[in-house]
Amino acid sequence: MEQALIGIGSIAGNEMILYAFFFMVLMIQSIIIVILRKANKHSKETDALKESEKKYRTMFQCMQEGFALFEIDRDESIELRNYRLIETNPAAESIIGINKEDIVNRFLFDLLPEEEIEMLEKHSDCESAGEAVNFEFYSEHVNKSLLISMYKPERDKLVFIFTDITQRKAAEEMVQRQKLSFEALFKNSSDAIVRFDQHHEIIDINERFEALFGYTIDQVRGKEVDSVVASGEQLVEANQLTSNLLQGQEVVVESVRYGADGQPREVSVKGVPIIQKDKIIGGYGIYADISQRKKAEKEILYMNYHDQLTGVYNRRFFEEELKRLDTERNLPISVIMADVNGLKLINDAFGHAEGDRLLVKTAKLIRKECRADEIIARLGGDEFVILLPKTNAEEAEQIIRRIKSASQNIQIQSMELSISYGCNTKNSNSQDIDEVFKKAEDSMYRNKLYESPSIRGKTIQAIIRSLHEKNRREEQHSQRVSYLCEAIGIAMKQSEREINELKTVGLLHDIGKIAMDEKILNKPGRLTDEEWNEIKRHPEVGYRILSSVNELAELAEYVLAHHERWDGKGYPKGLKEEEIPIQSRIIMVADAYDAMTSERTYRKPLTEEEVLGEFRKNAGTQFDPEIVEVFVE
Repeated sequence: MEQALIGIGSIAGNEMILYAFFFMVLMIQSIIIVILRKANKHSKETDALKESEKKYRTMFQCMQEGFALFEIDRDESIELRNYRLIETNPAAESIIGINKEDIVNRFLFDLLPEEEIEMLEKHSDCESAGEAVNFEFYSEHVNKSLLISMYKPERDKLVFIFTDITQRKAAEEMVQRQKLSFEALFKNSSDAIVRFDQHHEIIDINERFEALFGYTIDQVRGKEVDSVVASGEQLVEANQLTSNLLQGQEVVVESVRYGADGQPREVSVKGVPIIQKDKIIGGYGIYADISQRKKAEKEILYMNYHDQLTGVYNRRFFEEELKRLDTERNLPISVIMADVNGLKLINDAFGHAEGDRLLVKTAKLIRKECRADEIIARLGGDEFVILLPKTNAEEAEQIIRRIKSASQNIQIQSMELSISYGCNTKNSNSQDIDEVFKKAEDSMYRNKLYESPSIRGKTIQAIIRSLHEKNRREEQHSQRVSYLCEAIGIAMKQSEREINELKTVGLLHDIGKIAMDEKILNKPGRLTDEEWNEIKRHPEVGYRILSSVNELAELAEYVLAHHERWDGKGYPKGLKEEEIPIQSRIIMVADAYDAMTSERTYRKPLTEEEVLGEFRKNAGTQFDPEIVEVFVE
């Protein structure tokens, strides 16, 4: 475009020189006419001259360019004083917007502001007589841009021939602004952009392209654009897209392109043709990095179909696959249901983090013992399902045996991993796959019913072992409390069953401390308020652990209430007097006695007299007075 403008300017300048020459001839002709008139030549020659003058005068009046003839006014020392306007044409009047009558015979210095005169004088001073000077000039006086050709046809004459180029200059400025705006956009765009010609050869790239693909402009200038960023299947695709672009089609696609390091980049590709004079001369390739978006989409898709904790499929995916795989070519189809035993006990005793670890280990175990094409899903809670296309009942049972055998080597908190299984197989199209699934689930629940009591018993034994391993003092404390509970029961003439029950609950009364932080249990000094509040949770935790076993449900109630006070100021429920089970009141006395007579880092054991004094003082407030009386005696 710049070359075009230079060309236009050159043509316009040449035209003005011709006009200048033309009007110089006109003036000479006029002078000749005057001379001829004075010489009183023959009438035929005079008529010819008149006709010629008329012809040139018509052309002068009709020309599109403005014309202004100034006579140079000099002082006695022959120094330039001013320019006096002696002639203009209608085009000049139209361009500058002033009537000829208002400006003819007026001086240039009076017509124009000082700063404009200074600019004109610079051009005037640098010219030689008879040589034209062409220049562009913006006049604030008339608010127009002019293309001026200035020359001196005579020593004391100055001619201006000028064209209004205001609209052209405005168009050039708009193009320039657009060019600068585009260059800024190209350079600073957050997208990677490459510009290439009609031969697919790279002309330029922006900074983001360098950052995304790892190339500099010197490395890729002149190279075929698609071979730089694509390879293999993507190269074929990229070549086709570029060809479509250069045929005038706009291209938008998401694909993979490669950087200088050979690593793939997930990008959206947009191609825009460059059109000049209705001809496509190249195009822009615009690449947006969509790797983060694609990663997020994959994560969302993964979460939609996978269990976040274990990484196996979730119920939603399993239900869709169950329908999809329910075809004749996949027969026989087996379904294995699996349920982790003791998960609630693990959660209550050791916290949900340990329960989650148990589920993760279970999923890993099942996945390891199954084939890659078999669908493993967690349906929720402690239940897993295995969907086995083209697998008969015997093969499904073999998989269960493999998982059972492998699970014997896995332990959580010294407890062996235990899973209950159920299985059913669809052998013909007449069978309903949902019914097959339900039968596998029912089979699993039946097996769990038989296996769970034994498992829960073993789990509680493991919990007690873990507690005692965490704190040996707790083991000794539980044994002493159990002995004291038995002695109190005998003194109160309770039945043999009740005495045995007291012995057992005495051993289990602090089982809830398994969920307490080991640092708190073993702290040598006094507990802080926060630590004490944590310890006060142990009756509720113990209750949840024991209540999961039917045979221990009643003992769970006694454990829950063993820190309730006779006056109702205990915890966790604030029960009082007879509302507190008698077994719990007995544990309270036995527990307090062992605490008072045991050595602590912050105090020595109390003497027998001091212990008896504490019991008598707190009988009827903290302790059941009747039990205290029996115990003291």
